[in-house]
Amino acid sequence: MLNVVCLIVARNEEKHIEKTIKSINLQSIKINHIVLVDDGSTDETPYIAYRLGCLLIQLPYHEVSYVGRPELSLKWNSGLRFIKLLGIPDYILLMGADHVLNNDYVEIIINGMKDSKIKIASGIIENVGYAGRLPLGSGRIIDAHFWDKVGDFKYPFSYGWESWLLYKAELLGFELKVFDNAISLGRPIKMNRVKAFYWGKASYTLGCSLIFMLVRCLLFSRLYNPIIGLYMLKGFIKSYGNEDKLDVSNYVSRIQIRNLLRVLGRSPQSQHKNLTNLQ
Repeated sequence: MLNVVCLIVARNEEKHIEKTIKSINLQSIKINHIVLVDDGSTDETPYIAYRLGCLLIQLPYHEVSYVGRPELSLKWNSGLRFIKLLGIPDYILLMGADHVLNNDYVEIIINGMKDSKIKIASGIIENVGYAGRLPLGSGRIIDAHFWDKVGDFKYPFSYGWESWLLYKAELLGFELKVFDNAISLGRPIKMNRVKAFYWGKASYTLGCSLIFMLVRCLLFSRLYNPIIGLYMLKGFIKSYGNEDKLDVSNYVSRIQIRNLLRVLGRSPQSQHKNLTNLQ
């Protein structure tokens, strides 16, 4: 019998967390445990999670948001360490706190990953739209034994930590997959100056070249506004001499030219969806 564990990191998500957890509990493939890392919530988030049967890890309150920063990787790693103590599962489902899955979401993806070279996969968020090749961050399902073998079942403490495992899998000859028949609903991603700055730093640690970043920043300027593009470029440039590159950086650099040639002839919206996958 498959052992599937879900991990959620949440902070002040009392308006969304109940629907998310209930959708996980209703999956056609049983989720053995839901581990929720509460990152210092000041609302009812941890109480709702506990009432719905989650295994709860409560971390201290901190004023500054860690979204997009390396510190957030530590929150996920605290949950991963706890899961490892329970015994490495077959698959781990990583979820945001505001993401509702169709009942067959996990079953569709795991059936597609069995007996294949696919080690990381996701479905799509129907109301947001997605045309990229890389699995989504929330709703991502990972072969847990693969992660334990290549990454000690944890994320690196670095900008770009969330995408690192994707490129690591490809670098080692494994496959990624987005299953467009595995459907979910979630909140659209909002872009602001701080997030753009951190994305620029992540792009540097992942190995993006300057010419690639200039193209990408231009696309963000067209899709949002010039300030967003400038802040992304600022984050990238500020990383020189201040951030170490991840061990996938050479691989990411090699695939950029191929990716650029593939997407530059498309519409700005389509270009954005593809180029942001190097984040």
